[in-house]
Amino acid sequence: MYRYWPAIGFTLLCLLAGTAPAADRFSQAPHQSDNPNVEDYEWSEILVELPPFPVEGDLLEVNLDLPKARFRYLIDEKNLVSNKEDGTVQYTLVIQSPSGAKNIAFESIHCTQREFKSYAFGDSKGQWRRMRKPEWREIRNYGLNQYRYQLWNDYLCNNNSSTRYTTEDIIESIKLYRSDNAIKARR
Repeated sequence: MYRYWPAIGFTLLCLLAGTAPAADRFSQAPHQSDNPNVEDYEWSEILVELPPFPVEGDLLEVNLDLPKARFRYLIDEKNLVSNKEDGTVQYTLVIQSPSGAKNIAFESIHCTQREFKSYAFGDSKGQWRRMRKPEWREIRNYGLNQYRYQLWNDYLCNNNSSTRYTTEDIIESIKLYRSDNAIKARR
């Protein structure tokens, strides 16, 4: 029996050596494969231009369920764009305090990545101030970004589905949700 140990050991060594490259191949993530028959996909954002500054009559109030929220959240209906090509939604957001002070931002949400990018902020003279280095940031469901999470989840991005809302769908959703809550409040 002991005379077969060297042959068994050699056979096991050969088998393990033969599977090492295969094991290495499966340890890579699927998108990291070196398959020459697969084209590399690189997402690119559509070039974004700053919209006209928002006008009071074009603002739609968005009903967000934020605990202890004292602010009003308004989206400019005329400058809301859902881009099916790159999966983003650009919008002008006005956040208004109870005293009437406003923060105005032009932003974009990348629906499938759950990220946002701020391109510019409005100043008191009614002009845009561009961000120096706009970059994509994760949308989180807590803290100061909670309103963005609710915009992403409830209005702009169809719950991260690959099906995109049109601009008209988003506007209708904002109007209906607001109207439904107004009706409930009157009862």
